[in-house]
Amino acid sequence: PVTAAPVTPVPPTPEPITPAPTTPAPATPAPTTPMPTTPLPTTSAPTVNPTASSPTPFECPDGQVELRMELTTDRWPGDITWNVVKHSTGVEVMKGDGEGQKSTLLIKRTCVEMDT
Repeated sequence: PVTAAPVTPVPPTPEPITPAPTTPAPATPAPTTPMPTTPLPTTSAPTVNPTASSPTPFECPDGQVELRMELTTDRWPGDITWNVVKHSTGVEVMKGDGEGQKSTLLIKRTCVEMDT
């Protein structure tokens, strides 16, 4: 009888391990030097030169006060009518009908007696 020598299994050869890719650390930025600031030039306030088209101041006589009405028109200023009635007397002190241009501000002023 022939006796065979015991067979020793050979372990498989392991495959080489490939290291995972690495990301380099971010570079530290170089310190920055602040830019010098240059002050803005200064100017004096503009002077107002009155012109012929400047509005004249509105003043009321003693015992009266100014009543100012502002109205912004729409696209159809001809359709607008309005009136202001002094509540204490029921007297109409201002009114308007179809005035102004499209989309403009109307300003009306009058003086009314002060209520006491």
